[in-house]
Parts: sequence; structure tokens; C-alpha cells
Amino acid sequence: MPVTSQVEPGYLRKLLPASAPTVGEDFQLIADDYLKYILPGLTHWQHPSFFAYYPVSCTFESILGEIYASSMSSPGFNWSVSPACTELEAVIMDWSAQILGLDKSFYNTTEVGGGVIQATACDAALVATVAARSRYIQVALKEDVDAGLHPFILIATLGTTSSGAVDRLDEIGDVVKSHPFLWLHVDAAWAGVALVCPEYREACQLPAINSYADSFCTNFHKWGLIQFDASCFWVRQRKHLTDALDVTPEFLRSKCGDASTVIDYRNWNISLSRRFRSLKFWFVLRARGMEGFQKHITNCIKLNARFAQGIRESDQFSFVAKPFLALTVFRLAPQSLSHLTTSELNGLNRAFYARLAARSDIAMTQTELNGVFCVRMSIGAERTVEGDIDKALVVIAEEGRVALQEWEDMQTQVGLYCVP
Repeated sequence: MPVTSQVEPGYLRKLLPASAPTVGEDFQLIADDYLKYILPGLTHWQHPSFFAYYPVSCTFESILGEIYASSMSSPGFNWSVSPACTELEAVIMDWSAQILGLDKSFYNTTEVGGGVIQATACDAALVATVAARSRYIQVALKEDVDAGLHPFILIATLGTTSSGAVDRLDEIGDVVKSHPFLWLHVDAAWAGVALVCPEYREACQLPAINSYADSFCTNFHKWGLIQFDASCFWVRQRKHLTDALDVTPEFLRSKCGDASTVIDYRNWNISLSRRFRSLKFWFVLRARGMEGFQKHITNCIKLNARFAQGIRESDQFSFVAKPFLALTVFRLAPQSLSHLTTSELNGLNRAFYARLAARSDIAMTQTELNGVFCVRMSIGAERTVEGDIDKALVVIAEEGRVALQEWEDMQTQVGLYCVP
């Protein structure tokens, strides 16, 4: 094969349909089209005669590691989501520091310094810069305030992590109109994928997004059937990105890039190097079709409605926020204990959640809304069915009863100890 791709700019758009298929296709057809359409457009960085840019490692063992890592979703944002992911990274970073001869102050075992794997060296430089800036402004802050600060971006949320709350984008839009230099970014990391279903576009404020947002982001790796990492970011005017992020030293110049006949995505994000993330989008979109995505979203919402109905009919639990899409936030609040203070109910619910967290057959997360400790039930796994929802309702009912009994026993003991 040739070292570099021999295709012309725009070749792929001419070969592919103008939109994703409505009905899913046979995967063999997709695999065949990969060989036919994608492979000719790849430059072979592992070719024996590839001497450009820098070497890119690609070993059999590394490929297997990527396959194994991709076989199970594990975003790794904290230890509890998959302990091995965090612990292995800490060990490997110490091993690497050792073989490079770095000072022990860089080791994770010091519990002061430590190492972490970033996506690229660009990301590492940015993180270092942010950390340095944060350290600096801790003692430079007063001067900044005295000098005056100027707002330049407003970030609105569509579907907050804790409760699925949605900011009032129409009202925010009025503010933006009064301040034309204020950039409005809409973060719809979780809920944005629901826009694939026309019936949810009004609730997700699509008209306001289209009217006011300068940029919009949603994560297909959260609810969109695509493996982590798959965060989609759109901007209304690309020039604002490229003006701020363009990096074109001589060794990165190319004929098509200089002529602005192609997109150089390095100028659209912090990183210079980028993973071939679009391939998994292409595979999944083709295999499922728009109908497949819509079915997944509506199924999850129906399952959440089933769970919410169970909460609504229970005399043990109550909603802390209105159920939204595939998220329900609730707490243990028996009608017999309506006299308890918020603090007392929080204590009861912490004990209740501790019991849930100790189980290996179910996983929910905790949160706090306006001082109220509560539990989140977020539905999004493709294989979740009604039986799983019914089981969840049984589990929370059982653990709720035990937590309540233990809490009442503790209150009785405290009362006995307080007797004169």
C-alpha cells in the first residue's frame, strides 16, 4: 500500500449518503464499506517508509489492551466506578517514573506528588498551565478584582448531573442579546442525545438552543450508544475557534491546509493529536440507524416512567425533583416520619444509601439538592428491561425498610441513654 493516502479533498462525502440511515444495516455491509471507502483515505503511520511527523507506536499487545479496555465501559472519573482502573494507573505511573529515573517526589506512593495519564502532551501542558494559574491567582486575586473583570462566557445546562435540571434558555437568551460579546455555551452532556426524538425537543429547549447558543455539546458516550470517549461539540462560527487555537508551524503545513480547502481539526481543540473517534460513530450510526437511537432513548424514558410510578405509589419514598427523561431523584421519606427535620431525614437517607452502595447487584448514586441528601436513578443501559426496574423497586423497598428499622432502633437507644 502507498504510505500516504492518494484521495482528493472531499472524496468521502461524495461516496457516502447525505444522512444517516433510518433503518439499521447489516454489519457485513458496513465492514465491506470500511475496506472500500475508509481504508483508501488513511495514511499508514506504521509503514516502513513513513518518516514524517513522529513515530506512532502500534504493537499487538497495545491493540489487545485497547480492545479489552473498550469491551467494558469505564469512564474512570473516580475510584468507585471501577477500582482497578484507578489503581492500575497509579501503579503504572510509578513504574514509568522509575524506569525514566524521575525523582521519588513524582511517585503516587508519596501521596503528595503523583502521575496521571492525559490524552495528549497538549492536554498535559494545558493542565499544568491551569494549575500554575490557579496557584498564582490565590495571591494575585485582589489586584484582579480592583482592576475590574469582564464577563465573556455564560454556560447554560440542559440536564444537570444531579437532578436533570434545565436552565431557562429563553431568559438567558434575553441576557445574551443585551450583551453581544457574551458567548453562550449550552452543556447538554447527558440530555442532549434525547434531541434525536422530535417529541422531546420542546422540553429540551431546542428552539432556544438554535436561536441563542454560540456552541453546544452533548456526550454520545453517556446515552448515545457510542463507547467512551465520544463528546460532540458544535460551534456556530468556526472562525472563533480557529482564530484562538490555530497552531501551524512549518512542519504542520500542507498544500490543502494552506489553501483552506480542508478542515484541520487540530485547530478546533486543545490537543494537537487526536484519536480516530469518528469511526465508532460511523459504525454505530450505520448499524442502528436513526430509528435505533430513537428506540433506545424512548425505551429508557418509558422505563424511568415505570420506576417513577413505583416511587409515586410508595408510602416509603418521595421525589426530590421532578423526574426528567430517564432520571429520577428520590429519597426515603416514610409518611410516618413527616415530622422529621431535613437534617434528620438526611441522616436516615445517608444510612439508606450506604446500604444500597454496599450491594453488588445494583448501582445508584447519591447527590444533594438544596441541602437535601437524595438518591439518583439514571437509566441508560441498552440491556435494561422492565424486570430490572421492578427488581430495583424491590431492592430499594427492602433496604429502605432495614435502614428505617436500624435508624429507629438507634433513636430508641439514644433515648434510653438520655433517661435521667
